[in-house]
Amino acid sequence: MSIVPGGRRGGPPLPWDGFALDVKRVESSISAQNATRGREGDAAASASENARANAGAIAPGTAATVGEAERPPPVSVGREAREEVSAPGTKIRVWSAFTRIFHWSLVAAFFTSYLGNDDFTIHNTAGYVVLALVILRIPWGFVGPRSDRFVEFVRGPSIVYRYLASLLRGRPERYLGHNPAGAAMIVALLVMLLVVTISGFLMTTDRYWGNAFVEDVHYYSSDVVLVLIGFHVLGVLMSSLLHRENLIVAMITGRKKL
Repeated sequence: MSIVPGGRRGGPPLPWDGFALDVKRVESSISAQNATRGREGDAAASASENARANAGAIAPGTAATVGEAERPPPVSVGREAREEVSAPGTKIRVWSAFTRIFHWSLVAAFFTSYLGNDDFTIHNTAGYVVLALVILRIPWGFVGPRSDRFVEFVRGPSIVYRYLASLLRGRPERYLGHNPAGAAMIVALLVMLLVVTISGFLMTTDRYWGNAFVEDVHYYSSDVVLVLIGFHVLGVLMSSLLHRENLIVAMITGRKKL
């Protein structure tokens, strides 16, 4: 039985098959980087230990944690990277065209609707665009390219918590695709945007026209989305600073350095 590029068994190739590439090659390259960093950290620890031992500050064997503390955080590919790489520093594709178009279209549509609240036509039209985008993204998260599927980047609460804790300590693990906190934010935003748009639609129907509860749900959920966006932007800026990479540009080009 043949396996076409992208991991599907049999059948004609699909347009996004070329996007799913050799993960093992990526992980091997990452492992080589981390192994090199580990050897450099061990060498630094050994030199520091010997120097301090000779100076009578500590006894040999008690500074084993020095190298560990000085080592940079490991780089994790998660399961998103799908492009063949040859050396560290190579730019690889981590986000598909659909993901990037969806992201920036959603930003434009949401803020157009939010800021155009005084114009019924603009507000409603942009709101329907938001709803359409979310409806497209949800099934795409199950049938799209592997890097776009929820199962490839959504993690459990404990992993998200550990990542946030490491982020606050200033030493977060690096992910080539969505990190655990970013993935959790994606899910939260999709859910809240559904609440906003569906409640907004209900406000236009005869049954719920003028319904105070539906109106409150629509207005307050819109504010919740704004708060989530604020945390999302803050997380992007922190990750960009700590990892010394521009995630905003990466969401435009779809590529990040290994």
